Amino acid sequence: MSDHVEFHDSDLLAVEQVGRQVRISLDAYVHRWEQVDGCWKGTGWLQRVTAVLDDSQASGIPEVPVELSDGVLRTGSATYDGLVPLPFSSSEPASLELTLQTGAQFRVAGVSIAITSTSEARYLEDLPDTFAPSAC
Repeated sequence: MSDHVEFHDSDLLAVEQVGRQVRISLDAYVHRWEQVDGCWKGTGWLQRVTAVLDDSQASGIPEVPVELSDGVLRTGSATYDGLVPLPFSSSEPASLELTLQTGAQFRVAGVSIAITSTSEARYLEDLPDTFAPSAC
């Protein structure tokens, strides 16, 4: 099974500065993919997710809650545009840029990042085959 947070359709619930950490809470739209008879079957879920960036700085912290329209996560070796694996962690420098529905940008950069689920997922819908990681 493969889970990915889609920034679009997710809600930013909280941004907390705790010492030198920034903790971001999302009610995230999660793509869940599994192989069934050699083909990918996808479903969409809502799930609470927390991203923690260590030794971090944030700019443009918005009033919450607010709906996201997009997001990009960059680490030292990879870029995740729109979708990021769940769970995810990197000990490389990381920056997370979230685009709000208003068009405003919220940015956080740190020396590492960890993204984990913090609740049970709530089923929403089946995903179209065109969203599948690879064709059948």
